[in-house]
Amino acid sequence: MNLAIFDIDGTLTLGTSHFKVFVATLESTCGFQNVSANWKDYHHPSDSGIVDQVSFQQLGRSLTDDELERFKSEYLARLRETCCVAHAVPGAAEFLTTLEGDGNWALAYATGNWRATGRCKLASAGLPSDTFPFSGAEDGPSRVQILQMAIEKSQVHWGVTSFQRIVSFGDALWDLGAARELKLPFVGLDTTNRGQELTAAGASHLLPGYADLQQAMLALNQARVPH
Repeated sequence: MNLAIFDIDGTLTLGTSHFKVFVATLESTCGFQNVSANWKDYHHPSDSGIVDQVSFQQLGRSLTDDELERFKSEYLARLRETCCVAHAVPGAAEFLTTLEGDGNWALAYATGNWRATGRCKLASAGLPSDTFPFSGAEDGPSRVQILQMAIEKSQVHWGVTSFQRIVSFGDALWDLGAARELKLPFVGLDTTNRGQELTAAGASHLLPGYADLQQAMLALNQARVPH
């Protein structure tokens, strides 16, 4: 059996990357000031990694469990309002359905979102949110940890000790970097104007979406580990 692992924002969904909402909620619920809305300012671009970094910068400590839960609850409530414009990357639903019906491929999600917010985004875009193993920011701050946990959860879910081939799909350099570190073939999604960056960083295959099913399957089967 093979495994295909998908990031969410920009890889399966569009109109769900509401980082400004994340930052505004972090400031209003935790009292932080001037939180950066630039992903490049964060060592680990994941919900947990960002919250921890900002908390240590402004408080000198991590948030308490109560503080974190209050923030997550408020962020999820605001996200449900703003994700009304969400939609799937063209062809994403059909591609997932095709792979799910193919006895050779298992599916999993690996995202920098917390699981609840990631599922909210998938559901808003009309994509399955509870069907496949799901690894999120609770599983570690780094994208490498999140991707590795997606593999481990998938092994448990399907009762296998290993997969013959594991392919990671993502739209950002941190997705590519995690795949490279774990020596996984990588397929880049050029949905957020990062295609040239991904190609320059070593992505062997780049997709504008999944509407061309033959092209998507070709990328899935031919993708290489980023050089």
